[in-house]
Amino acid sequence: MDPEDATLKRCPHCGYTDRIVRAAYAPSDAGEAGAAGVDVALPAHESWSALLMGAVGLLLVSALATEGDAVPGNDDPVASCLMLAALALGIVGVLRTRRIKARMRAVEPEVRAYHEHAWYCENCTHIHFRMGRLPQGVAPFEAWALPDYRRRIWYACGFVTSVW
Repeated sequence: MDPEDATLKRCPHCGYTDRIVRAAYAPSDAGEAGAAGVDVALPAHESWSALLMGAVGLLLVSALATEGDAVPGNDDPVASCLMLAALALGIVGVLRTRRIKARMRAVEPEVRAYHEHAWYCENCTHIHFRMGRLPQGVAPFEAWALPDYRRRIWYACGFVTSVW
């Protein structure tokens, strides 16, 4: 074997040359029998809006302020303001979450296409790209753990969540 071929087939994280397979066809990272490939999907919490989570928090605080009495005739103006703020944040948060999910669906085909070119090392459970088709901002032979890889590939393909 040519020494250059051995370098190309070596895992950049652990240095081993055996047990390196395409990430799309590697054994599942969840350890489920019959599951094919490392899952490239982002965790569900990546699609939630911070506004939606803030609304839930405000609703809990307002419920504590009213001591569980959520009747509209409540005399406590602070609790009423908190509930109205929670309602407003909740509506905006739901709309924002729907927008984030739509952006995720739009970028997903590109993410899956790049994922087909990724390599998975079964020794150290890291994923890397070799030469060839690379996402923007991703260097060849840079290895990542699975959660970092998922986040990095989605962001390289254009999915970036903003604060609002």
